Amino acid sequence: MSLDQETITQQLQQLASLRQRLALLLQQQAKLGAYTPPYVLIDIQEAQSAIRGIKEHLRAADVAVEDEPNDDVIPTAGAVPSHLSPQEQRNRSRMLDKVEAFWVKGVLDQSLYQMARLELAFEHAPAQVSHPWETILQQANQSNQTLPVGKPVIAVFDDLLGELLILGAPGGGKTTMLLELTRDLIARARNNEQHPIPVVFNLSTWATKRQPLGNWLTEELNQRYDVPRKLAQDWVAVNAILPLLDGLDEVAAEHRDACVAAINDYRTEAEGFVPLAVCSRIAEYRTLTRKLRLQGAIVIQPLSKPQVDEYLKGVGRPLAAVRAALRDDPTLWELMDSPLMLSIVALAYEDTSAAKRPASPTPEERRRQLFDDYIAAMFARPGRSKGTAAYTQHQAVHSLSWLAAQMVAHHQTMLYIERMQPEWLPQARQRGYVVRMRLINGLLAGLLGGLGFGLLMGLVFGLFTGLLNGLLAGLLGGLVFGLLGGLVFGLLAGRGYGLLVGLILGLGVGRLDQIAIVETFRWSWEAVWSRWRLVLSVGLLGGLLGGLGVGLVQGELVLKATPNQGIRRSARSALVLGLGSGLGLGPFTGLLVGLLVGLFTGPLIGLLVGLLVGLGSGLSFGLFLALRNGGFAVLQHYTLRWLLYRNGSLPLRLVPFLDYCAERIFLRKVGGGYIFVHRLLMEHFASLQEDA
Repeated sequence: MSLDQETITQQLQQLASLRQRLALLLQQQAKLGAYTPPYVLIDIQEAQSAIRGIKEHLRAADVAVEDEPNDDVIPTAGAVPSHLSPQEQRNRSRMLDKVEAFWVKGVLDQSLYQMARLELAFEHAPAQVSHPWETILQQANQSNQTLPVGKPVIAVFDDLLGELLILGAPGGGKTTMLLELTRDLIARARNNEQHPIPVVFNLSTWATKRQPLGNWLTEELNQRYDVPRKLAQDWVAVNAILPLLDGLDEVAAEHRDACVAAINDYRTEAEGFVPLAVCSRIAEYRTLTRKLRLQGAIVIQPLSKPQVDEYLKGVGRPLAAVRAALRDDPTLWELMDSPLMLSIVALAYEDTSAAKRPASPTPEERRRQLFDDYIAAMFARPGRSKGTAAYTQHQAVHSLSWLAAQMVAHHQTMLYIERMQPEWLPQARQRGYVVRMRLINGLLAGLLGGLGFGLLMGLVFGLFTGLLNGLLAGLLGGLVFGLLGGLVFGLLAGRGYGLLVGLILGLGVGRLDQIAIVETFRWSWEAVWSRWRLVLSVGLLGGLLGGLGVGLVQGELVLKATPNQGIRRSARSALVLGLGSGLGLGPFTGLLVGLLVGLFTGPLIGLLVGLLVGLGSGLSFGLFLALRNGGFAVLQHYTLRWLLYRNGSLPLRLVPFLDYCAERIFLRKVGGGYIFVHRLLMEHFASLQEDA
């Protein structure tokens, strides 16, 4: 068989191109190792098959073609068989379910972006990231390159070997693109148990402690996703988590460069390759003095006028007034260059005339008016929730603006009712909260101290006045003086709480300025040894049996499905531990003391003494363990809620109000939490609070 020179040249060029692509695929596969997606392995096999076909074709025509090592290399890494235990498989599956429910079903599928679903254009921006070799080698072609419209973001992520920075303007679709990547990575992780679990984190909370990123990831998994701390530490340590970091621009400006450094350090110090994606507003990113050390970046492009016009035409008559307004209002064109603002316009002016322009319109004034019109339009929508008439527009806007201001001030994007803290109160109300909690602590300390001290003194004085009389007098006197003394010392001593048992309560129950919920529990000997002071303190009251309660720690990963579920679980934990310990320790202690007393005084006195001791010790142990395992958090939470209501900040029945706001498309209900439909809307509500 003979081939003309032009065909031979074309075949050789195709061979060189295939080998170049094969080299890139093998490089990607070597870097991803066990996490290599199946389609990459398939592409390698197809490239090698095509190379073999061209070589055979050329050699049949007596054209000399040399073999290269990559032509027939067999990839050694691929999907590694799972060796996860049943518990590990359950935890992994639950985490994937939680991330999918939280971000894909709860946010992506419900986002305003879906109202104006357009194919976004984006381009490679290699100059926005730092490469390890750039100080040694001059990198060619640093200019931005436009990518094909409609290319899946996961394909871009793979092209960049799992190292991606997403940049864009506010409302431009950055988070939506990150969540589309999350959705596709979840699908991969379900098919390959060796694939890391994709988890979305918001970087705004990093600035609170500014700790190493690995420690911060562990804390976020524990606090935001309710992953037990030990499990979270293990996942981060073995790179079982694929971090998808949103909101670099939401980090306080003075800490953003340090945050970039923490991300870079995390990747360079990790054991093995760590795939990762980061999202940021482009203007804020460009002000940084450091760059992220990633393989590449993409910049989402603004919507073009033809795209906007095509969308409005497709909607038709409902937005005819908007199209008419655009012909006369250039500032409106300037605002409608992002999917978010296009969605806001579509909802605000559907079947209505566009708003009148302010006297001296600026883009900022126009944007503010647009959000105001959107809010008014959403309140005008017919409601389905029961009791919606209980909220006037003024009341709802006031509470939402206060809520938004607190979330912005405390760097939160997701609202969990049970995670609200006393620092959300105004300064004057914080002092009132502290006074109330001191009163509660003093009364609880007095109650526990009265029971314990009364039993002890009753037994001592009973040796001289009769055991039964001594115990009754001791219990009554201990309770009266304990409650009164605890009340006084609780008010005056602050963290001292008053009384010996008040000190023990302070060691074991919790802090005034922080609400720590306890949703689940399990036994841990490590917790016993790490809390030896608490074991010793509890031992002063009840010995080893009472001290065993400190060995209870948070249990396995649970899914939060309803609002304020954490407080209800804390109440359940308190009830279970309180009743269990009280019913178990009380009768045991009473039986032991009753038998000993009965040996010297007779069975009747022994029985009565045993009953009193059992009742007192059971109440003491039960109350202490109930408070320590969730009960104190419940008291703190509802005290805070009452003060917020009295302050006029939030309705007392908070869940119906938040559901009402979700129905009005101000919030999205995501599992057990709520999120504003977009950060720009949250910032607008926060600005209303500042104006007020």
